[in-house]
Order: sequence, then C-alpha cells, then structure tokens
Amino acid sequence: MRRSTLVLLLAIAVSAGAAAITPAVGRAAPAASGTTAIVLSVPGRANAHPSVATDGDVAVVAWSARGSGGTDVYAAVSSDAGATFGRPVRVNTIAGAAVASAERPPRVAIASAGGTRTIGVLWIGAAAAPAGPRMLLSRSSDGGRTFAAPTAVSAAQAPGIRGWASLAAGRDGAFHASWLDGRNAGAGEPAGEHVHHHTAAAPHAAMRQDLYHAVIAADGTVAETPLATEVCFCCKTATLVPPTPLAGATLPGDVLVAWRHIYPNSERDIALAVRTAKTGLFAPPVRVSADHWQLQACPDDGPALAVSGTGRLHVVWPSIADPAAATEKAIFHARSTDGRTFTPRRRLDAPGSGAAHPQVAASGADALALWDASGDGGRQVIALTLAEPATPIVLGPGTYPVAASTPHGFAVAWTSGTGDDAVIRVAHVSARPTSAAN
Repeated sequence: MRRSTLVLLLAIAVSAGAAAITPAVGRAAPAASGTTAIVLSVPGRANAHPSVATDGDVAVVAWSARGSGGTDVYAAVSSDAGATFGRPVRVNTIAGAAVASAERPPRVAIASAGGTRTIGVLWIGAAAAPAGPRMLLSRSSDGGRTFAAPTAVSAAQAPGIRGWASLAAGRDGAFHASWLDGRNAGAGEPAGEHVHHHTAAAPHAAMRQDLYHAVIAADGTVAETPLATEVCFCCKTATLVPPTPLAGATLPGDVLVAWRHIYPNSERDIALAVRTAKTGLFAPPVRVSADHWQLQACPDDGPALAVSGTGRLHVVWPSIADPAAATEKAIFHARSTDGRTFTPRRRLDAPGSGAAHPQVAASGADALALWDASGDGGRQVIALTLAEPATPIVLGPGTYPVAASTPHGFAVAWTSGTGDDAVIRVAHVSARPTSAAN
C-alpha cells in the first residue's frame, strides 16, 4: 500500500515590466489549503481559460483575455518552475482576432529538439462567413518574448465550427494538434481518407463534428488527417506524446489521442487511438471504459491524459456515475500499460459534489488529478494524487484547472473569478510519495 502527501508550495507574485500588462502584484489570495497563488492578468480584461506546459524549470501559461476590442491570447513564461512569471505577451498578431471559451481555450506546449526550445500556442482565429474559425499555431523561439505570425493548422475556408482542441510536442520539434471540426456537418464522408467511424447514425447531421489531427513540423509544414467521424460535439480532446513509452507497447514519437466518441445507442464514452511514429497512421480506437452514458446531447466535458516516468498511462474523464440512475456525473480514473487495455474505472470525486472538467499530469512516478466542484458558496479547484490512499485538497475558488509537471512537482493554473474580475491563478503542488511507484 502506498501513501502520498500533497505539499503545496508557496508561489509569490512579482512585478515584471510595464504595469499595463504585467502579472498583478499583491493580489495573491490564500487557498483553502493555506497556499498562496500567483495572479496572472491583463488589467481591464476578463482573463480566463488557461493552459500550462513545462520543460524542466521552464513553465508557460497561455490564456485568453477578453475586452471591448475583442479577445486576445496571452502567454507568460517562468524560468523557475512557476515560482515567478515574466511579462505577459500577446500571442495573436492581429488584436482582437481570437475566439475562446471554457471548452475551447488556447493550448500551449513546448518542443525541445537539437538544443532548441520552441513554445507553441494553439488557438482559434475568427474568420468571416461563410468560412468557419481556423485552428492556428503561433510559435516563439525566443523564450516567449515574441511570437511569429501564426501557422494555419486547419484547412483554409473550411465551413463549420471547430475547436475543443489539444496540443502536444514531439521530440523532433514538431507539434501535434487534435480538434473537433464541423466542416462536414450535413455532408458525407471526407473524400479520399481512411477514418474511424462510430456505428450509429448521428442524431443531428447539422451538429456533426469529426475529429482531426495535424502534425506541424519544425519547418512549418502541416499534415492534416481526419481521425474519427461523428464524435461527441463539444467535449475537449486530449493529445499526448508520452515522455516515456508505454512499457512494451509504444515507441518514442508515438502519439495518443483521446476523445468522447458516440457509440451505438448514442452512448458517449471515451475512446483512445495511438498514432505510430513509424507509419504515421492511427490504430483503430479502443473504448477506455464501457460506461454506457446514453445521451442525446453533449456533456461539454472531455478526457485528459498523462504518462508517468514508469511508462504508465493515466486517463481521467467525466462520465455517468450510475447508468441505471442516470442522474449524476462523476470523475473517473483508469490506468494502462499498453494503451489498449485499461483497469476498471475508479471514482475520484465525492458523491454529490458536482465535479467537472478533469485534468491530469504526471511527474516521474507521481500523477495528479484535478477538477472543479461545488463548495464554499461557489466552484472550488480540487487536487488529488493518484496514489492510493489519498485525500483530495482544495486549492482555492475557481474553475477549469490545468497542470503540468516540473522537476519539483506540478505547476497548476485555473480561472478565478467571473466576468471582468476573472484572473488566472498559478500555484505549485508537490506530490511526495513514501513508497511504491504510481
């Protein structure tokens, strides 16, 4: 039996650069656990929808900032694993050109290859009708001080809505993006491509969403591939390039993608597919857990993936607690060592807590799950180490937490507040096990 203790480390806000767009100073608020979180914000804007990525002690947080002139995407970089952050920098070159929402946030990843570190931010760019919004990747090769003009990831002039994206970085300097795409709503199959299909008719053809994946090479070339058709409309995807191959099952450079699939009888469960680096092709998807969540709508809540240093895959996702009762959504966790078979699902949240929006990160042999839940008069950010037994802790008021590993634990970010008062909070969590590996 393994025991693990979560230790929350103090994060101190510091001033950096011009006051108009610096992290707020002196606005750190103690969380329920007694820690203090950094505040990142663009003053005068509604700051929300964070994403976080790390590479050693370098941590990057990207988020959206909405104002009277539209929505922009900002990124701030830390060189000390999230203890302090530099000045936020606007990612989009055209002011007000971004689109973002809670399930359609910007996503950030860091690619390191050949001694070069590149920050990539995947975001949604507004477009004039009849074209739908486009998936765009902006990159920085100078540590986040500037971002180049974006690379178009999704096809030009494609109609329909898109987003619910995820981003990962490969060891070769490439980025891997996955997203839901409505270009084929009301249409037939994508021409000339082999894709994975669900076996029940989509209930609403006009709401159809397909799953796409793209590889954005270091030289900027983009290879886009449809991965699955008629998937659940508006649940986030998860994309992962495992830092450690799954034991005997994947090779360096293989990519894992998870999403909410529509199975027969409109059962909306989590699917996972592996892209083999050697062939560049995806294997047929597998069902992570037969939850039998039958819906004629989308729960607006998707899966998350992480691989520990021991080569163990962790999947967390929201699903129905009891298909027979069909009344309560809950957060579940399963493990895999091969990406094809999974342990039975294990519930993580407390019954009746209204838990939602799970994420997971792994650091060495440790793994940390996060979600938000009702409590103390509002939504609270919850953290739980995936060792057993473990006790959840409250990081503070907020929603949509995200996390990434550091040499010292995990950098965790979330949205705190609502409307024009919303800011991004960042804290550091250290999971310190005392025995067997996770």
